Amino acid sequence: MRQFLKNNGYIILLFLFSVLCSTFGMTLLYSIPMVLISYGIICLNLPRKHFIPLLLSTLFTYREQTLDLYQGICVALVMGLLVYDLIRHRHFRKNPLIIGYLVWIATMVMSLFTAIDVLLALQGIAQALLWFMILYYCWIHMNDDMREYGYRSFSYFSIAIALEIGLYFLLLNGKPFLEILRGFELGWGGYAHVSLLYLVCVLMSTLWYLQDETKWGRLMLVLFQLLMAGVFNSKGSYIAMLLLAVPYLILIFQNTKRRSFLGKIAIGYLIFALLFRLVIANPLGFRTVWYERVGLQDRLEKKMIFELGLEAFRGNPLFGIGAYNSPLFLRSLSQDLGYNLLYFQNYWVQTLATLGIVGMISFLFLGSGMVRMLKKRSLLNYFIGIILGLFLIQGFFDTTFYSVILMCVLSLVLSFIDEEKGVYLNVYDKNTKQTLYL
Repeated sequence: MRQFLKNNGYIILLFLFSVLCSTFGMTLLYSIPMVLISYGIICLNLPRKHFIPLLLSTLFTYREQTLDLYQGICVALVMGLLVYDLIRHRHFRKNPLIIGYLVWIATMVMSLFTAIDVLLALQGIAQALLWFMILYYCWIHMNDDMREYGYRSFSYFSIAIALEIGLYFLLLNGKPFLEILRGFELGWGGYAHVSLLYLVCVLMSTLWYLQDETKWGRLMLVLFQLLMAGVFNSKGSYIAMLLLAVPYLILIFQNTKRRSFLGKIAIGYLIFALLFRLVIANPLGFRTVWYERVGLQDRLEKKMIFELGLEAFRGNPLFGIGAYNSPLFLRSLSQDLGYNLLYFQNYWVQTLATLGIVGMISFLFLGSGMVRMLKKRSLLNYFIGIILGLFLIQGFFDTTFYSVILMCVLSLVLSFIDEEKGVYLNVYDKNTKQTLYL
């Protein structure tokens, strides 16, 4: 097993298996190898970086609306194993981001007193604890080797998403193309999820490419990811792309050794993107579907959702209606619109409605912790700042900070933060019984 995990075959097989399980409705089947691999990594004391592709591949099999008890038990077993691993090696540290997460979770616990459905509130707390564990466990073990492995994993992750999209269109070949586009849904996410995840993969893969600019494959992968993010974009991701494209390009040209070459690539890619839109995308109906998603009907639906969220907030302004209780308020509107709504489509409204004023204060405190952790000037931190900006901007139009899938990814990305020297990684020495800071 040790030799198998060292090569790229481990990452490729994980993503391939998870995509097939997701596409053909065998999501429960993936839980078995997930638990076995997790226990193998801990019991054999293998590098914890191997958890990164395991986490990303598991996201394909998540179904928020049909979460099975069996899957919940498997996730709980893995989380318990990670907690045991932390306690065994006495990995206990804190930073502003960790404290911010804990305060945010504490307000979710307090919302239990005003929750409409306590079981739903407990589910919301359990999800937040999962995000916290991903952040804390990966941050504790983070080093340069794990970061490089993470960049690679995100690159393969983007290919796996493209594979599932391809299978999705292939299996629905009997339907008209526009109808397929309008009902685009992969089970774990639709347009908003796919576009934002591809933008995250663009930034992580760019970091991977800048480590070794002689690798043409990495550059081609970044261009492919940009194309996919542009094709499967939502209103929020489109606006986020436009606003953050300039700082992204500035950072690249400041840190590359091949400015002239990348400049030509950028110009050529812009021409290609324009031709793709005129020659391929518009005739196939991409433009029509996109305007439907950002048109008048979409704005009216968003307005109704926001009004329901503010109504929920006015009913319980201090602690809200309870963590993850938004589906109860949106049930009637979901029936009218013909699709299931789980969130209020805006993290400000979602926070006020479900956690109240206290929750909003804790959310802002969490945000300040994120900013303080990014104070060290480094390319990695700048890119993580852009990723955070993507979540903030798209979160005005879609669900980001309360989406299980997206928050798992954001928590993982935040664990990559490049900290000040002296608090980088700690190792417990059993012989001296001291914690060494490297």
